[in-house]
Amino acid sequence: LLSAERKRNEDDRSASTAMENGQVITESTSDTPPLARTQRPNTCRRLYQIALRPLIAEFIAGFLHVFIAILTGVSGNLLVTAFGAGLSLCVAIAISCDISGGHINPIVSFGIFLSGGISFDLMVGYILSQLLGGISAAGMAKALVNETALPSTWATVHFSTHHQTESLAVVTEVLLAACLVIVVYKTVLDVDGKNSFGPLLIGIYVTAAIFAAGSLSGAGINPARCFGAAVVFNDWSDMWVYVVGPFTGAGVAGILYRLVLASRNIPPLKLSALKTIRPSYVDAEEFSQDGQQANNWETTF
Repeated sequence: LLSAERKRNEDDRSASTAMENGQVITESTSDTPPLARTQRPNTCRRLYQIALRPLIAEFIAGFLHVFIAILTGVSGNLLVTAFGAGLSLCVAIAISCDISGGHINPIVSFGIFLSGGISFDLMVGYILSQLLGGISAAGMAKALVNETALPSTWATVHFSTHHQTESLAVVTEVLLAACLVIVVYKTVLDVDGKNSFGPLLIGIYVTAAIFAAGSLSGAGINPARCFGAAVVFNDWSDMWVYVVGPFTGAGVAGILYRLVLASRNIPPLKLSALKTIRPSYVDAEEFSQDGQQANNWETTF
């Protein structure tokens, strides 16, 4: 008690001396620098912005694209299918690109992860959201369409209906997927190549790809679209082709981009984006460096 009283008296004398000399005394309630306390991140908000909001955007945009793409199968016309898939993809990317990057397609998320654009945990979350969006879209399409006058394969993708062999179908899907991911890299992701017409150019490519390969391999390209239809319509024949082929193509494109096509040095692979979420305040300088997005790659995707 005596020590505490003595300390208070010394503090009072110091304050009086400082006031006499015209100094301003700022009382600090903790050892934490005041600047750091004013920059305390909101953990829940950062978690919502970094993880939850992009996943919701991917689900909604994926639902829109797959729903339209499956409904075009009612016509049985390759022209309608190609334009329906391509145009709906343009719109889906446009409405989600400022939130999640507008991946829509699992192979795009996988390819962008390989390029260092997103972390591994976000890639997994994106793919799960896209698959759920595909399943929901397929279920809605099934509920709206009278299937009695349609062939059993109207909503699913098959290469066997075009008398194509498995090996050629896989090679076709690899090439289509690799080209798609490269188009995404150079029109949306690449710091020197991205432009406002990116969503339109990607949609045009998908339309052209379905025109070119729709009668060969079925031009699945998007595993979320194929998987959603397979789950809802319980038709798993040929499904492996539309998983192995597109993901292999995306992997090839990611490696090729890293080694050859990138305009600038690209960041290393990241395992987690959630490490930037802080449970409490941190040092002001540390937070300003770690709490903000480091470069154009992560702010775009």
